[in-house]
Amino acid sequence: MATYTYSGYDDDQISWPGGTVSSGDTITFTQPTDHSVEITDNDTQLVDGTDDRGDEDSTQTAIVYDATGAVETSGQVQPRDEITLTDGTNIYYMTKVYIASSNSYYYIF
Repeated sequence: MATYTYSGYDDDQISWPGGTVSSGDTITFTQPTDHSVEITDNDTQLVDGTDDRGDEDSTQTAIVYDATGAVETSGQVQPRDEITLTDGTNIYYMTKVYIASSNSYYYIF
């Protein structure tokens, strides 16, 4: 299995106009990503589901580091939503992931 490293945000660091993600929303990031999320999996897709959401895979685990490099949480990781962002020129993909052991969410690039 391989380990992939992503930059990301804690769920508390992102807010959406109207409270939820909607197509066409303008989003402003007021700080650089300050979390590092290492995901170990047998593929790069964050899938291989065993439930009806297609997102539970016990081989997908994560370690989340905060801005100081300390471990914030770890455990099984499950993808929730993929959000497509654009700056008018480039397209970026951000994925909301759930860390089951701590019942917490992160947005990763």
